[in-house]
Amino acid sequence: MALIKCPKCGRENVSNSAERCPSCGYNIKEYYDKSHEKDNENKRIVLGIGIVILVFAILFLKKESFTTHDADPFKKYYSNFGKDISTVNKSKKYIISSTSDHKGMLVNNSVKIWNIDGKLLLVANDQDDDELGLLIWSAENVELDNTQLDHIIEKMDKLYGKNTYHYDIENDLKVYDWDELSNMKIELFYRPCIKTMMISFSTNE
Repeated sequence: MALIKCPKCGRENVSNSAERCPSCGYNIKEYYDKSHEKDNENKRIVLGIGIVILVFAILFLKKESFTTHDADPFKKYYSNFGKDISTVNKSKKYIISSTSDHKGMLVNNSVKIWNIDGKLLLVANDQDDDELGLLIWSAENVELDNTQLDHIIEKMDKLYGKNTYHYDIENDLKVYDWDELSNMKIELFYRPCIKTMMISFSTNE
């Protein structure tokens, strides 16, 4: 029981369970019941709106999480194709090296892709060119089983389209190709006997 003010005559300390106001006869109980019901209805509306907002917030965060998780982790590296080695290495994140076939390459021994530690090479097109045109990423000191490989293949299929698979018997290699990006050749090499993997991106000219 609560003491309220009569909404009609203004008398104080009228019980909300009283049938009528002692002064003016106004139906206090009916008024209070309707007011209480309206308050409950408003609370239900507010709660409903809150739940809808929460659901949308969760869906948005999941979408952002999925988008971030499934963003192309190689893009920031192969986007350097066509650029000069010295220009790309202004940040000094790479070690500059070379081979007999390539005038120069940038090496980063610690590039994690999909929570897998790896080594990344950005390689010049050929011996006479400083422009980058090849990206190689290889898992370092990690043995990948078939389940992990399938998970990586699935991710790459989502990014680059359905792969084409063939088995290189001579070199004991599973080879997966993607040609979704018309200006690039993308390949994944997996050697089952030692469970190692390498992914390469090269300009398709």
